[in-house]
Amino acid sequence: MTRFLARAGLTPGEVRLEEGSGLSRHNLVTPRALVGLLDAMRRHPHAGLFQDALPVAGVDGTLRGRMRARRPKGICARRPARSVG
Repeated sequence: MTRFLARAGLTPGEVRLEEGSGLSRHNLVTPRALVGLLDAMRRHPHAGLFQDALPVAGVDGTLRGRMRARRPKGICARRPARSVG
């Protein structure tokens, strides 16, 4: 993970992961790091797999009940999260 973050241009202090479930209150990611990680994944060889794993607004996952209006439905993929920074 440290090497991946470095290749994405992020410093160790920008991302703090205590465990992998994402439920720990000690997991912290700065807004800059979140954008950097998403940009790195956009260019990653497995970008398609990563994008397919994200819920789509108004369609599935935790976003099923959100953004159901005709315009954004089905075009916004994201992962609801809390960022600190």
